[in-house]
Amino acid sequence: MAFCIGAAQVYYHKLTRKGVVAGGIYRVIRHPQYASLVVCSFGLLLLWPRYIVLLSFVAMVFVNYFLAQYEANECERKFGASYGRWQCDLTV
Repeated sequence: MAFCIGAAQVYYHKLTRKGVVAGGIYRVIRHPQYASLVVCSFGLLLLWPRYIVLLSFVAMVFVNYFLAQYEANECERKFGASYGRWQCDLTV
């Protein structure tokens, strides 16, 4: 559910050219789509405890972490000060 909500907010702002998504679910969590994928994957790991699932889960967590870092750098370059303000408001 969080994945769909986050995607809807991002694409709505992208299509209407509104800039940084600072409201809705993004007011609470910085990367709701990545977080929901991690939670669902952890649930799969609990339901089907195999080494390959564990390795896939760990790999996915690292990939999501680096993707989030990359996207943060891209957003900072693209949106500048408004993205920085959103980051500061979220951490307080």
